[in-house]
Amino acid sequence: MPETYAPALLPEHGERLVREAYRKDFRERSALLRDAASWKLERRQHFEEQGSPSRDALRRGEWEESLRLMRERRDALAAAAREDERQGHTFHRVRVVEEPLTPYLQWELHSLRQQTRLGARVRVVSAESVAAAERPGPLPELVVLGGRTLFNILYSDGGHPQGAIRFTDPEVVAERGQSSRRSTSRATRSGRTSNGSSPTSPHRRAGRSRQSAGTERRGAPRRVDERPVGVVPRCRADRKGQRRHPLPRAGQRAGQATGEPAAPPTPRRCSRFRQPGT
Repeated sequence: MPETYAPALLPEHGERLVREAYRKDFRERSALLRDAASWKLERRQHFEEQGSPSRDALRRGEWEESLRLMRERRDALAAAAREDERQGHTFHRVRVVEEPLTPYLQWELHSLRQQTRLGARVRVVSAESVAAAERPGPLPELVVLGGRTLFNILYSDGGHPQGAIRFTDPEVVAERGQSSRRSTSRATRSGRTSNGSSPTSPHRRAGRSRQSAGTERRGAPRRVDERPVGVVPRCRADRKGQRRHPLPRAGQRAGQATGEPAAPPTPRRCSRFRQPGT
């Protein structure tokens, strides 16, 4: 079957919005959605998120504090989930993950796991599983609101938000949105979900992973109270309790190119583990 690639998003076909204008427009359009579905694709492995105390703590290397602050936002997330349910708005999210995990991504996977516990629809796929779709170039950061508005979210090389390009032409929104969803849908069908089961939908919820929770600084505790959603499934022996892998010692890996504190090494995999899609 021949590969199909998503059509290019030409900036001249959209409207460039600076960061504050994008955030305001996004909030206003989201508030108007009723009985609709939205979709987000995240491809970059590092973001410099703004306005998140938990993210700020991670940046300082305070991993335990970061998790504590993350737990404190649970009530706010639950309230937002109830409001979406009241409006009939469903938000699907696809997260592409590369290994080894960056410090930021370890933190984000914790965040996504918290959101899935509150009903969020999150799909985690490996970078290898979308490689065919990326032959023309990396997948963009996209948000499609209610099938009516498409935002191509822009970032600097360092991951700092720089606004977005807004597309409202129905043909552009439908064509690009459907094409990108097909790319990630094929990826999840060819691989596995993050809990090791075969997917039936590109938006099936991400499950528990055996990927060890990382730390953002040397000398941090080896165990944390939550573990992130990841892309490494458990082998059958793990699930039956017949094989256990030791947690890695924190701080053994060299620092990341992002300049953040080093993340721990990936734990040894089961000898029966197969790469997704093989």
